[in-house]
Amino acid sequence: MKKLGVILCSVGLLIDFASTLFENNIRAFIHMTAYNILSGSLLIYLCVSYYRKYKDW
Repeated sequence: MKKLGVILCSVGLLIDFASTLFENNIRAFIHMTAYNILSGSLLIYLCVSYYRKYKDW
């Protein structure tokens, strides 16, 4: 269960980042990259806290 959550978060981050690579506008790419870094760090934090909370299962 805990590995599934980590895998899903990682796949979601990769898909998010790959979708920004196809942007034609450099400014949009920079903004989306910054947004992905922020949302990605939030997702990683949530995954880690979820893992720590339920790792005893």
